Amino acid sequence: MKKPINKFALALWGIAVIVLIGGVGSLASMQAMLRTTMQPGDTIYEVAGSSWRIITGSLLPSVQLAAFGVIIELIDQIRWNALHK
Repeated sequence: MKKPINKFALALWGIAVIVLIGGVGSLASMQAMLRTTMQPGDTIYEVAGSSWRIITGSLLPSVQLAAFGVIIELIDQIRWNALHK
């Protein structure tokens, strides 16, 4: 009998994907706003700090959520193996 995937771990993985997509959308929105406010002939110089904050602000929580999902799934696998021996 195969162990089903833990629903809580699956929910954490889904939330991690949503957080990551939100961060990418935020970065794309910022770049689009900069393009609409610039004058013809202007060059956009993004400050690396603001882009890095947006990237890490969405990447770090999504990686942490995915890692918690993996840990929960591994603990559930250990429990499943102990109960079904």
